[in-house]
Amino acid sequence: ACVAVYKDGRAGVVANDAGDRVTPAVVAYSENEEIVGLAAKQSRIRNISNTVMKVKQILGRSSNDPQAQKYIAESKCLVIEKNGKLRYEIDTGEETKFVNPEDVARVIFSKMKGAYSPWSQSNLEDG
Repeated sequence: ACVAVYKDGRAGVVANDAGDRVTPAVVAYSENEEIVGLAAKQSRIRNISNTVMKVKQILGRSSNDPQAQKYIAESKCLVIEKNGKLRYEIDTGEETKFVNPEDVARVIFSKMKGAYSPWSQSNLEDG
């Protein structure tokens, strides 16, 4: 994922807090935090079952959608259907929580907004 801006007749991609222009769309969950981006991607080796990657593959889809079924079969993070909606089952050791794909996307977008905010005096509007 990346943030691009158009200013003074020029477009450019904004660097994230690590200085990279692309942030992996990956979220890793631990007992008390959500890790986003490169750190989440790197931690997937030791936390694979709580690391969400390629969330857009099931975003807005039902469990009987062929693309969602393929993603569910390949995902190392458990995806279940709960109350008629797809959820990631996250087991942090302390508790098991169920996270919907929209919340994962929100965490990624919040990280991207954070990369943009210091770059500009005007803040992005919520909504």
